[in-house]
Amino acid sequence: KGAHLNAVDQQGCAPIHDAAQFPQNGALAILAEIPAVNVHAVDKSGRTPYQIALDNPHTNAAGILKRRLARDMAEAQSSRKDP
Repeated sequence: KGAHLNAVDQQGCAPIHDAAQFPQNGALAILAEIPAVNVHAVDKSGRTPYQIALDNPHTNAAGILKRRLARDMAEAQSSRKDP
């Protein structure tokens, strides 16, 4: 069946939130490349994975998420233009 990539814990954190806070093992880069992973998810504190990365001194994590968010935005804009 596989893992539930967007499952949340008691704090509303999905695996992408945890990976943004603790990016040392490379999981963030992997999760950010999976289209089904919701990088826009908000935890119970109102934070997205990108905000968590910015709140911590993990500039590489913020960069990984910024690229994914930019790609999502470009895809959304492109899909609006297509007839």
